[in-house]
Amino acid sequence: MVDDALHGPPREAALQAAMARHRDRGLRRFRRFIYRFNTPVMKHPFDNPRNNWQVEQAVISMLAGDVFDNPRVLWRLRLFRVIYALTALQLAPAALRGWLRRRRAARETFNGDTLQQGNP
Repeated sequence: MVDDALHGPPREAALQAAMARHRDRGLRRFRRFIYRFNTPVMKHPFDNPRNNWQVEQAVISMLAGDVFDNPRVLWRLRLFRVIYALTALQLAPAALRGWLRRRRAARETFNGDTLQQGNP
């Protein structure tokens, strides 16, 4: 981008805008992964690795910064997103049951009294 801008100054603004879009697209790939990293859905594939389509290498490449132009990495990252979505669907019923169980337990054990017996 810098070389093209130096050789064609009138195009600099368009080149910078294209570079910003390219950068933002790569950063979105990082963001999706980072925001979901500590979820049970993300934990499941790492606890049960299979690496059938070299998705593990794509995740490692992404973490190393290869999220911009490598088509082999990009299609595997898309595949990882599909695996994530399918895992979320698979785990959803158990997650809902756990949430309902915790909600019921919280209602049953808390009676609203913050004072313990014998304490004023």
